[in-house]
Amino acid sequence: MPAEMRGTMAYLRQDYLTDVLGTCLNQRLEELSQNPDCPFIGASADYGKYLISKTCDALEIDIVPKEGQSAAAMQAVYTEVARARDHGFTGTEIQRAKDEYLSQVEKIYDNRTKQKNSFYCPQYVRHFLEGDAIPDIETEYQILQAVSAQLPAEMFNMTFAEMAAQVDTNFVCLGLYPDKEGVSLPTREELQAAVILGFNAQTEAYVDEVNNDPLIAKLPKPVKVKKEEAADFGYTKWTLKNGANVYFKKTDFNDSQVIMTARSKGGNNKIATDNYVNASLFSSVMGQTGIGNFTGTELTKKLAGKQVSCNVNLGENTDVISGNSTPKDLRTLFEMTYLRFQEPSNDQAGYDNFMAMMRSQLANAEKNPMTAFSDSLMQTVYGHNPRRAGIHLADLDKVDYQAIRQICRERFQSAGDFDFYFTGAFDVDSLRTYVEQYIAPLKGLKKREDYTDLNIHPVSGKVENRFSRDMETPQAMIMVLWTGENPYTMKDDITVSALGTVLSERYLKSIREEGSMAYSVGAAGQTEYGLHDKYILQVYCPVQPAKMDDALALMQQGIEEIAKDGVTDEELNKFKEFELKEYADNQRSNNYWQGLLLAKNNWSKDEQTGYEDAIKNLSSQDIQNWVNNVLLKQFNRVIVTMLPNDFSEEGK
Repeated sequence: MPAEMRGTMAYLRQDYLTDVLGTCLNQRLEELSQNPDCPFIGASADYGKYLISKTCDALEIDIVPKEGQSAAAMQAVYTEVARARDHGFTGTEIQRAKDEYLSQVEKIYDNRTKQKNSFYCPQYVRHFLEGDAIPDIETEYQILQAVSAQLPAEMFNMTFAEMAAQVDTNFVCLGLYPDKEGVSLPTREELQAAVILGFNAQTEAYVDEVNNDPLIAKLPKPVKVKKEEAADFGYTKWTLKNGANVYFKKTDFNDSQVIMTARSKGGNNKIATDNYVNASLFSSVMGQTGIGNFTGTELTKKLAGKQVSCNVNLGENTDVISGNSTPKDLRTLFEMTYLRFQEPSNDQAGYDNFMAMMRSQLANAEKNPMTAFSDSLMQTVYGHNPRRAGIHLADLDKVDYQAIRQICRERFQSAGDFDFYFTGAFDVDSLRTYVEQYIAPLKGLKKREDYTDLNIHPVSGKVENRFSRDMETPQAMIMVLWTGENPYTMKDDITVSALGTVLSERYLKSIREEGSMAYSVGAAGQTEYGLHDKYILQVYCPVQPAKMDDALALMQQGIEEIAKDGVTDEELNKFKEFELKEYADNQRSNNYWQGLLLAKNNWSKDEQTGYEDAIKNLSSQDIQNWVNNVLLKQFNRVIVTMLPNDFSEEGK
């Protein structure tokens, strides 16, 4: 579209058309990728700027082919493009995409009076640089509702036929491949032939297969809340007959948001080490496959027009269900939560596609020296404990989908073992109705599980691991980790955070600005509580190989200087100002309040009472004392460094 029209109604209309069409095509490509014979792992389409040009728009399709099947993947994708061009998208496909688009805009509209600066700034930047329209959300929502109602399916299909009109001119194909042995690169002629074959293919019309069953085939009989009482931080607690507890807090921080967390004691620590690779991929696999009687593809279609998600996860010592929705879609969130406690979906196609994607990612990652650095770091810090190892390509041969489903059955068999937390802009009467319909009837248990402590700790003392790898862009990498156990206090938590902030500023000056050793360097400190109270201070720096040892010396010097002289008033006040502002902002955050109650219920920690005073009263002496009496006294320091293979000390 000409630049002078970018701020007009015509541009809004075209943007809506192309977004809806992109959703339709992407859904077809996603569905096709689930076929085990499909030559690509994934593909996605978008209509927008032509590469880096601001003056020309183009249909762009990104393809991740299976190994050795680049030409076949290209042909398969452009056959789908030809199918849509020749036969159009079905009315149901277009309606789902329209519903999803308007649902996303409605979510913004409903929270229109409480948007933050981060919502507006990118729009102003695009308007200034590219002339994009920036109507207020009320006007935009009204316009899009009217446009959506007026545009028939034929208009969308005519537009797509124009978007995909030709490939013989104004067509560019770029291919990026890993530089490693055994990778066969397709020729220009092979790719060109594949595009033409696909684009000229004789196709049949697409059949939109939809699972129209309800998410829950038969609703359970509702069970009344057993008891209601006040809880901490303004929450209310409902006790259910199956043993579950429900905590809720109605807020007005975000009129489009309800967040949910359900948590029980358990997690990866309950999984045997020989089954740990399945536990490691549990969350990803469950997120990429279906739920209930719906495959992942069917679920995507079912949830079109709803802003809702609900996922399961295994922490180190907790089983977790996390979700969110708009107030309008809260019932759907409860339906999905209910299904997470039922027989897990057996979505073999979704699982196979996820594993193909993982194989491609890991095959490329193992060529990346940063993968070796990350692996070496974890292995060094945790003494080669197999439960702290990363996932590698060879590990995928040990993954078993049915074993992952069994983990789901075992860890999420009883809602009575869980506490449920709801925070946001819901109607309390509706929340009670949904709790009694979808959570209270779930299976209970006589006794809740407890935590399992496997006593996995970082190594103690001074440990160093220095190694080298082949690199296209030679640079050294440094990670210094200080760890240890120390009783948790709010004061120490703030102290360690301040230490990391001050060190980060000092290292930027000494290592980057004055020493010209690195483009970036950072430090961060935090304390943690749980089965063990502990702290961690980390320093990370990509550095010039010849100056790596000098940078390490400056890192240690920075800590010793604080141990001797503390920090300056300017450094301390800068930290306090930022923390107090963040604390004030958090008072209107649903996640903040829910996090407070989770900490109190699970670990008996109050992270709010006295927090402002603790920030204001923090002194240089506090930081100096902690460095001397904890950090340097325990002196548990791991240094992991990586150098390029072609670096030599003589060449320094």
